[in-house]
Amino acid sequence: REPTHHTGSRLRMPPPIAIIGLDCAPPRLVFDEFRGEMPHLSGLMASGSFGPLGSCHPPITVPAWSCLASGYDAGQLGIYGFRNRTSRGYEEMSIAFSPAVQKPRLWDHFTAAGRTCLCLGVPQTFPIERPPRGIMVADFLTPDKTAAWVHPPELAAEIDRAADGDYPLDVRDFRTDDKARLWHEIRDGTRRRFQAATHLAARHPWDLFFMVEMGTDRLHHGFWHFGDPVHPRFPGEGSQNPFRHAMRDYYRELDGHLGRLLAVLPREALVLVVSDHGARAMHGGVAVNQWLVRQGYLVLRECPSQPAPLAKLKVDWEKTIAWSEGGYYARVFLNVAGREPQGRIPPADYERWRDRLITELEGIPLQPEPTRVYRPEAIFHECRNIAPDLLCYFGNLSWRSVGTVGWPEIFVHENDTGPDEANHDWEGIFISNRPLQAAGRGRVEGLRLMDVGVSILNHAGLPVPEGSAGRPSIVWQHG
Repeated sequence: REPTHHTGSRLRMPPPIAIIGLDCAPPRLVFDEFRGEMPHLSGLMASGSFGPLGSCHPPITVPAWSCLASGYDAGQLGIYGFRNRTSRGYEEMSIAFSPAVQKPRLWDHFTAAGRTCLCLGVPQTFPIERPPRGIMVADFLTPDKTAAWVHPPELAAEIDRAADGDYPLDVRDFRTDDKARLWHEIRDGTRRRFQAATHLAARHPWDLFFMVEMGTDRLHHGFWHFGDPVHPRFPGEGSQNPFRHAMRDYYRELDGHLGRLLAVLPREALVLVVSDHGARAMHGGVAVNQWLVRQGYLVLRECPSQPAPLAKLKVDWEKTIAWSEGGYYARVFLNVAGREPQGRIPPADYERWRDRLITELEGIPLQPEPTRVYRPEAIFHECRNIAPDLLCYFGNLSWRSVGTVGWPEIFVHENDTGPDEANHDWEGIFISNRPLQAAGRGRVEGLRLMDVGVSILNHAGLPVPEGSAGRPSIVWQHG
């Protein structure tokens, strides 16, 4: 028998699996603050198991969702962020689109086993070069809908109709001061994407349903300071804070969309609601390349009068020890002789320089938490492609890394990529409608993002990839 499921079919063997991803959703909001506002998510928690889900290194959308879906860590994937070095040159960077993921992900395994998949918006699925058996709607990295964003392409019109005429791939320009426009677009986009997902889940066959909603991420980056009294830019209560309850109101609406989706899923389906990482107040940014300039480790031929990206500046690479990429965390690269084109550090001094930079970076005084710096080989099973020499989490993710140079101070309170009020955090969420075997019904601790995908494969009776960082340690009760 072909193991394909449809809500109208009585023959479902083995049971289907539905994964609903809420990018950036934090335990604090879902399990505590807003739980009483979300009857459908609360119902899943009451009937099954839930708990914080330890994210990966780095806790960033790309590569975190591919780590979850493959079971391989970022080093094994060779993907260390949205943009990655493509050579040992100083400026060659590329965006990690789907071809960057060389390991099979959940839908690849299900397809190879002859099972049908329905995937919507899972990061790193554009371009759709290895389509699953079934349906795939590409992710937010899709430039626009003139590109091939649906497989099979003839479903594009149906998906648009189900989304009130236009399926939105993402929120445009979410780093903006126009909060009224952003608030409307986030809510409207989430509604439309869930309408399309609900339509497809009800009318098309699938064994694996996997969607990721990015509206939660856009909400936190745009509105966190309005709702968090400990945020340094909290506007206060009352009329000066028109978005004081925006996050609560969004999660309330999100729960309604989720309820309508849950209503069309097969009753026997294993349903998971997960996030790739959490969110926390961003206290500011550390101008990491500015710091490297001040330390004498990054040498410029001419200093800019206003903040500018390193790629637009004239760097004296022969005198430079290190440089960095900005973002939610800092990737620090060393300029090693015989490795980089104009390397300065003798290979014999490589570890000495790494030790020195770790000590000095961790010594930057930050509140509320200290900085954490890691060697990649200490946190990854292997380091494919070109890994950073150091991974630096300023304030343990309470401060972001600002890569531009030309700031008057090292500590900045403007984001060089536009207004952004939240950084990522180390724990996402895990909710299962079915209790776990070891913990039973209720809250469970110690869950890891790396284990989710391979545990799903194990539950579905499919082989777990050899050598993966993830382990099939999440086991569900039968029935």
